[in-house]
Amino acid sequence: MVDSGLTAEVADELKAVRGRIDEWHFKRGGWRAIESGLNRSYRRGRGALERAHTDPSVSNLHEWRKRTKDLWYHLRLLTPTSPGIMGGQAKDAHRLGDLLGDDHDLAVLRERLEDIAGSITADLDPVFGLIDHRREQLQQEAFLLGRRLYAETPNAFGRRVHRYWKAWRREARAAGARRPTAPALG
Repeated sequence: MVDSGLTAEVADELKAVRGRIDEWHFKRGGWRAIESGLNRSYRRGRGALERAHTDPSVSNLHEWRKRTKDLWYHLRLLTPTSPGIMGGQAKDAHRLGDLLGDDHDLAVLRERLEDIAGSITADLDPVFGLIDHRREQLQQEAFLLGRRLYAETPNAFGRRVHRYWKAWRREARAAGARRPTAPALG
Protein backbone atom coordinates (compact mmCIF):
# COMPACT_ATOMS: atom_id res chain seq x y z
CA MET A 1 0.00 0.00 0.00
CA VAL A 2 1.34 3.40 -0.92
CA ASP A 3 1.08 6.05 1.78
CA SER A 4 -0.59 9.12 0.31
CA GLY A 5 0.71 11.30 3.11
CA LEU A 6 -2.78 11.53 4.54
CA THR A 7 -1.78 9.68 7.72
CA ALA A 8 0.98 12.17 8.48
CA GLU A 9 -1.32 15.06 7.64
CA VAL A 10 -4.02 13.82 10.01
CA ALA A 11 -1.43 13.14 12.74
CA ASP A 12 -0.08 16.69 12.36
CA GLU A 13 -3.57 18.15 12.57
CA LEU A 14 -4.38 16.12 15.69
CA LYS A 15 -1.14 17.30 17.32
CA ALA A 16 -2.05 20.89 16.50
CA VAL A 17 -5.53 20.50 18.02
CA ARG A 18 -4.08 18.82 21.09
CA GLY A 19 -1.68 21.72 21.51
CA ARG A 20 -4.59 24.17 21.52
CA ILE A 21 -6.68 22.40 24.17
CA ASP A 22 -5.31 24.64 26.92
CA GLU A 23 -6.55 27.63 24.94
CA TRP A 24 -10.14 26.41 24.78
CA HIS A 25 -12.57 28.66 26.61
CA PHE A 26 -16.11 27.72 27.38
CA LYS A 27 -18.76 30.33 26.84
CA ARG A 28 -21.17 31.21 29.60
CA GLY A 29 -23.11 28.08 30.43
CA GLY A 30 -20.08 25.91 29.59
CA TRP A 31 -20.96 23.47 32.34
CA ARG A 32 -24.07 22.43 30.43
CA ALA A 33 -21.85 21.59 27.46
CA ILE A 34 -19.90 18.97 29.40
CA GLU A 35 -22.25 17.91 32.21
CA SER A 36 -24.12 15.13 30.45
CA GLY A 37 -20.99 13.57 28.93
CA LEU A 38 -19.13 13.69 32.24
CA ASN A 39 -22.02 12.15 34.15
CA ARG A 40 -22.50 9.50 31.49
CA SER A 41 -18.81 8.51 31.45
CA TYR A 42 -18.71 8.28 35.26
CA ARG A 43 -21.95 6.26 35.43
CA ARG A 44 -20.82 3.89 32.67
CA GLY A 45 -17.40 3.44 34.26
CA ARG A 46 -18.93 2.69 37.64
CA GLY A 47 -21.31 0.18 36.06
CA ALA A 48 -18.45 -1.44 34.16
CA LEU A 49 -16.51 -1.76 37.43
CA GLU A 50 -19.47 -3.57 39.00
CA ARG A 51 -19.82 -5.93 36.01
CA ALA A 52 -16.08 -6.66 35.99
CA HIS A 53 -16.10 -7.29 39.72
CA THR A 54 -19.02 -9.72 39.39
CA ASP A 55 -17.58 -11.39 36.28
CA PRO A 56 -13.91 -10.54 35.61
CA SER A 57 -13.97 -11.84 32.05
CA VAL A 58 -11.55 -10.44 29.51
CA SER A 59 -14.37 -8.61 27.74
CA ASN A 60 -15.80 -7.09 30.95
CA LEU A 61 -12.36 -5.92 32.08
CA HIS A 62 -11.68 -4.44 28.64
CA GLU A 63 -15.03 -2.64 28.65
CA TRP A 64 -14.19 -1.22 32.07
CA ARG A 65 -10.89 0.04 30.66
CA LYS A 66 -12.65 1.82 27.79
CA ARG A 67 -15.12 3.50 30.13
CA THR A 68 -12.29 4.51 32.49
CA LYS A 69 -10.46 6.12 29.60
CA ASP A 70 -13.62 8.09 28.76
CA LEU A 71 -13.66 9.40 32.33
CA TRP A 72 -9.93 10.15 32.18
CA TYR A 73 -10.45 12.40 29.14
CA HIS A 74 -13.11 14.37 31.01
CA LEU A 75 -11.04 14.64 34.17
CA ARG A 76 -8.04 15.92 32.21
CA LEU A 77 -10.17 18.72 30.78
CA LEU A 78 -11.55 19.57 34.22
CA THR A 79 -8.24 19.52 36.09
CA PRO A 80 -7.95 23.37 36.11
CA THR A 81 -11.16 23.58 38.17
CA SER A 82 -9.40 21.95 41.12
CA PRO A 83 -5.86 20.92 40.16
CA GLY A 84 -5.10 18.92 43.29
CA ILE A 85 -8.32 16.96 43.47
CA MET A 86 -9.32 16.69 39.82
CA GLY A 87 -5.69 16.32 38.77
CA GLY A 88 -5.30 13.49 41.28
CA GLN A 89 -8.42 11.78 40.00
CA ALA A 90 -7.21 12.17 36.42
CA LYS A 91 -3.92 10.50 37.41
CA ASP A 92 -5.84 7.69 39.11
CA ALA A 93 -8.01 7.19 36.03
CA HIS A 94 -4.93 7.10 33.83
CA ARG A 95 -3.22 4.58 36.13
CA LEU A 96 -6.36 2.45 36.20
CA GLY A 97 -6.53 2.48 32.41
CA ASP A 98 -2.89 1.39 32.26
CA LEU A 99 -3.46 -1.47 34.73
CA LEU A 100 -6.46 -2.70 32.78
CA GLY A 101 -4.59 -2.28 29.49
CA ASP A 102 -1.68 -4.39 30.76
CA ASP A 103 -4.14 -7.02 31.94
CA HIS A 104 -5.80 -7.07 28.53
CA ASP A 105 -2.46 -7.38 26.74
CA LEU A 106 -1.58 -10.40 28.88
CA ALA A 107 -5.00 -11.96 28.28
CA VAL A 108 -4.52 -11.60 24.51
CA LEU A 109 -0.98 -13.03 24.77
CA ARG A 110 -2.33 -16.02 26.69
CA GLU A 111 -5.01 -16.64 24.07
CA ARG A 112 -2.44 -16.50 21.26
CA LEU A 113 -0.14 -18.90 23.10
CA GLU A 114 -3.04 -21.28 23.70
CA ASP A 115 -3.76 -21.21 19.96
CA ILE A 116 -0.22 -22.36 19.10
CA ALA A 117 0.43 -24.56 22.15
CA GLY A 118 -0.23 -27.77 20.21
CA SER A 119 2.15 -26.89 17.42
CA ILE A 120 5.25 -26.26 19.54
CA THR A 121 7.28 -28.60 21.69
CA ALA A 122 7.85 -26.23 24.60
CA ASP A 123 5.87 -26.65 27.81
CA LEU A 124 3.84 -23.45 28.12
CA ASP A 125 2.29 -24.26 31.48
CA PRO A 126 4.90 -22.24 33.44
CA VAL A 127 4.34 -19.29 31.09
CA PHE A 128 0.58 -19.57 31.57
CA GLY A 129 1.14 -19.65 35.32
CA LEU A 130 3.21 -16.48 35.21
CA ILE A 131 0.67 -14.73 33.00
CA ASP A 132 -2.20 -15.75 35.27
CA HIS A 133 -0.29 -14.63 38.37
CA ARG A 134 0.52 -11.22 36.89
CA ARG A 135 -3.05 -10.74 35.70
CA GLU A 136 -4.24 -11.50 39.22
CA GLN A 137 -1.92 -8.82 40.60
CA LEU A 138 -3.01 -6.27 38.00
CA GLN A 139 -6.68 -6.94 38.61
CA GLN A 140 -6.29 -6.74 42.38
CA GLU A 141 -4.63 -3.33 42.08
CA ALA A 142 -7.19 -2.21 39.50
CA PHE A 143 -10.14 -3.10 41.70
CA LEU A 144 -8.63 -1.29 44.70
CA LEU A 145 -8.00 1.82 42.61
CA GLY A 146 -11.33 1.52 40.82
CA ARG A 147 -13.31 1.38 44.05
CA ARG A 148 -11.65 4.63 45.11
CA LEU A 149 -12.10 6.35 41.75
CA TYR A 150 -15.74 5.33 41.48
CA ALA A 151 -16.55 5.58 45.22
CA GLU A 152 -19.27 8.20 44.84
CA THR A 153 -22.67 7.71 43.36
CA PRO A 154 -22.90 9.29 39.91
CA ASN A 155 -25.17 12.06 41.23
CA ALA A 156 -22.81 12.89 44.10
CA PHE A 157 -19.84 12.90 41.73
CA GLY A 158 -21.62 15.24 39.30
CA ARG A 159 -22.67 17.63 42.08
CA ARG A 160 -19.15 17.74 43.51
CA VAL A 161 -17.49 18.45 40.17
CA HIS A 162 -20.13 21.07 39.41
CA ARG A 163 -19.27 22.85 42.68
CA TYR A 164 -15.60 22.89 41.64
CA TRP A 165 -16.63 24.29 38.29
CA LYS A 166 -18.68 27.08 39.85
CA ALA A 167 -15.91 28.00 42.31
CA TRP A 168 -13.38 28.04 39.48
CA ARG A 169 -15.60 30.34 37.42
CA ARG A 170 -16.12 32.70 40.40
CA GLU A 171 -12.35 32.81 40.96
CA ALA A 172 -11.74 33.59 37.30
CA ARG A 173 -14.32 36.40 37.34
CA ALA A 174 -12.90 37.81 40.58
CA ALA A 175 -9.38 37.73 39.20
CA GLY A 176 -10.59 39.65 36.16
CA ALA A 177 -12.37 42.24 38.32
CA ARG A 178 -9.27 42.84 40.45
CA ARG A 179 -7.24 43.97 37.47
CA PRO A 180 -6.67 47.70 37.89
CA THR A 181 -8.04 49.79 35.07
CA ALA A 182 -5.86 52.75 35.97
CA PRO A 183 -2.62 53.13 37.90
CA ALA A 184 -3.14 53.20 41.64
CA LEU A 185 -2.52 56.58 43.25
CA GLY A 186 -0.84 56.95 46.54
